[in-house]
Amino acid sequence: MSICKDQYSASPKELSFPNFLLSFSPELVERIVADVDSPADLLNLALICKALHYIVVPFHLHFRKLHLNIRTAPLALWYGIIVKPRLASCFRTFHAHSDEQGDVYPSILVQEGEAYLARTLTSLKIDYVLWDAISRLTGLVKFNYTALQWIPTSQILWTLSTSCPLIQEINLHPIGNLSTLDITPAEIQSTLVTFPSLQSLMVNFDSVGHDDVRLCFEILAVGRFPNLKVLRLLKIYHTPNTPPAIIMKSVTIPQLREFRLDIWSNFHFQDTTEHNEAAMVYGFLARHPQLRIFSAYSAKKDFWQPLLLERDHCSNLRVLCLGDVEVANVVSPSLAGQLQKLSGSIGSHSLRFLEHISMLQEWIIHISNSLPINFLLSLPISTERLFVKIYRELDANVQVQPFTSESALCINTNRYQTNSAPFDYIPYLTRLQNLTHVGGFNWDPSFIAEEKKVFLEKFSTKLE
Repeated sequence: MSICKDQYSASPKELSFPNFLLSFSPELVERIVADVDSPADLLNLALICKALHYIVVPFHLHFRKLHLNIRTAPLALWYGIIVKPRLASCFRTFHAHSDEQGDVYPSILVQEGEAYLARTLTSLKIDYVLWDAISRLTGLVKFNYTALQWIPTSQILWTLSTSCPLIQEINLHPIGNLSTLDITPAEIQSTLVTFPSLQSLMVNFDSVGHDDVRLCFEILAVGRFPNLKVLRLLKIYHTPNTPPAIIMKSVTIPQLREFRLDIWSNFHFQDTTEHNEAAMVYGFLARHPQLRIFSAYSAKKDFWQPLLLERDHCSNLRVLCLGDVEVANVVSPSLAGQLQKLSGSIGSHSLRFLEHISMLQEWIIHISNSLPINFLLSLPISTERLFVKIYRELDANVQVQPFTSESALCINTNRYQTNSAPFDYIPYLTRLQNLTHVGGFNWDPSFIAEEKKVFLEKFSTKLE
């Protein structure tokens, strides 16, 4: 079948913009404009003609971003969002904060809210109003909450799952706890908790209560996250009744690429055997074969203790962060050979282990000040970025907090015997031809050779 060249021909005037666009029905034009997220693009669209101006300016141009301080934002703003759901659905980004940043929101919503309050002469508590307003922001793509916790974190997650099907990124870091709202496990289980578009979820539990933490875990366990690629759960303080182990049993994150878990108390139940502890983590890895970044910090170090990760457990893993846990006790030689970034502790019995690391590009190494400096000779030639934290070793089994700064590389074996020892590592690093960054400095071997004295003086000030 052939298609005539002139079958769909039209004159340039007929196809000219905006006449061509305005030939569609108003409903279709509205949907096209709604898909434009950038305020700059919306402004350009509004400048084309009066017809588009009357569509874009009053209903879209100022309705893409909400950036405000929860404490100081006028109550009428939230009521304006509630009584104008069509305008509320046009917002794409929501950022609630507690600092002095400039607020960004359309004043027309405040006027609408004030008119509503004048008619009704009643108002609810701020947490109920805020919860209702968030449920009206049905077009959100990004949700960032780093403010006072007027609403429980689990309530926010549940509301976004039921109201915002387009949400792609959620960052929750509540400060304090002022909420009186409550959600029950029955509500979570009876509702289809799903995030069809969510790609990144980060929750900081530092100020989240135990019951709220438990409900968040319930949502993550029973919810559906078909497109989630990044999951970060930070600063979890919990009781034995709210273990994050429920996360490890989740089967709802098929696309997961990055997983980070920070536990500040015991990770496992006290009566859990090491075999069951290891099986839990191995099962998690088996259910997420596409995982490329795996980071877990456990203050008690009990998360990693029963494990020995093989390549078969995580064939696509490229980044592994263990904190200050001994690398050789957790990572097998088969897995070490495929890693590109590694964070962990290196001891004297780990030197032979370093021979198996051939692809590594970035190192974050925890060492004691008793480790011989020649361990640098075992670093792979592929190393590009190097950061070393040194612990003062009091005895064979006790280590304390690192005394290095986070912006400088400090490697030494005789710190308290000679002033020049901290810089003895330089000849060992010049063999790493791909090295570009050391601690907080750019690394240029030719520059180091020519300006060694200046370089050493710069480092000496860092180490004072």
